[in-house]
Amino acid sequence: MKGLKRSLLYGMISAVIYFGISFWANSGHPFSTRFNVSVAHGALCLLMTFCSTTLMEFFFSIPKKVIFKYLSAIIFTGLLISTVMISVHLYLGTPEIFKTLFSSALTGIPYYLIFPYKLILELREETRLDYRDKEIDDEDWKVTMFSSPYLLKDLMTVLKYNIFSPKKDDREQAGLLENNFILNENISKKMKIAFLGDIMPMYGKKFVLSAEVKALLEGVDYLVCNFEGSFNKSHKVMLSQPHNESILDDLELILPASKIVLSVANNHAADFGPANLLTTIDKLENRGFHVVGLKGRERIDLGHNINLVAATEWTNQPHGYLSFLEHASKHSQSKDHFNILFPHWCHEMEYFPRDSEIKRAKSLVGEWDMIIGHHSHLPGHITSYDNDRLVAYSLGDACTGMPRRRYRFGMIVVAEIGTDSSGRTKIGGGKWSYTHLVKSPNKSFELNKLDNDEYFRKRS
Repeated sequence: MKGLKRSLLYGMISAVIYFGISFWANSGHPFSTRFNVSVAHGALCLLMTFCSTTLMEFFFSIPKKVIFKYLSAIIFTGLLISTVMISVHLYLGTPEIFKTLFSSALTGIPYYLIFPYKLILELREETRLDYRDKEIDDEDWKVTMFSSPYLLKDLMTVLKYNIFSPKKDDREQAGLLENNFILNENISKKMKIAFLGDIMPMYGKKFVLSAEVKALLEGVDYLVCNFEGSFNKSHKVMLSQPHNESILDDLELILPASKIVLSVANNHAADFGPANLLTTIDKLENRGFHVVGLKGRERIDLGHNINLVAATEWTNQPHGYLSFLEHASKHSQSKDHFNILFPHWCHEMEYFPRDSEIKRAKSLVGEWDMIIGHHSHLPGHITSYDNDRLVAYSLGDACTGMPRRRYRFGMIVVAEIGTDSSGRTKIGGGKWSYTHLVKSPNKSFELNKLDNDEYFRKRS
């Protein structure tokens, strides 16, 4: 029905356009002749556009490779429609057959180029998540030189916000969670867990914490971070995030590796293929870090009935070997557990979540006790829903060697989790703060604490 309605709409538009073209092309002939052939041409173009739309979808569906689908739709449909139209105009006795058809063909070129591309976008939208259900050994996963997690519209938005300033939103400061918050009273503290923003490649530069940030981490049982990228020295992939192993030395100066959980469920983990990612995970685990986010290792039990699940909405390279967001609910535990979702979600370079993302978060807090997100490279909104469910949409960046100033803001969240009088595991209270990565005289980068006013002033 969708294809039928689309074909009819395009046909009606073409009928009006090509009636006018034919009337102009035959301007040197009697009015009755011009009118009759123009009506015939308009009706013919309605029928042909209706048929060509259907034919392009048919020829598009035959080849397997996308480029051949595109060419097949254009070439075979064009040849068939041109043959029919020439035959009809010969039968009608149109005085200026070549001029009429050539003029129509010129105006039809954009349609023949754009409509098959629209079919490509529709195909990608329909099938773009199919690969996620496959296992790591299902096929030989290919690495492409240039890749993006987005379709064209969102990709253009990301490019725009990278070139110009990201869009600010009046709602950013409204409804912010208190920096020192209590969501449930009378909780017997069992565990303190901290979350930092993205660990981006430092390109050989040192990453250190200021005394104030270290104080926020005092007494934590675990530090959870998103490890954006993988170790790589040989492959060249545009927009990739290759880490240097020196970042592990910097992390171990913060806390012992046994207290740090690193998620690889993000859009850059697969930049260089599965073998490279598995090697990266081996190196992390050999140093004592806990790694989560691979398919088969979607969750980690932090003790005291606290279950953390890492998942990604995005991936640059299509593959089936990470933990994906749509499957995350399979790994939440029973109601006597405290379930934390650590998703790589929402959109890059956007300060405030989209309405659809807010709606999604509100639907998820019925299943998850706490959601701590990342991916946007900017600190996002932090709030609570259902009175005691903490949601931080994005922690921004903890560290990065990139020179862009806007990438150096992030967020730290510390949550105290324990049991109430009934023995139910809940979040008690905690604290959060904006952070700012500042270049030090010794060429290292220091992560500093910012109060709210400082953050909104500095970032603008």
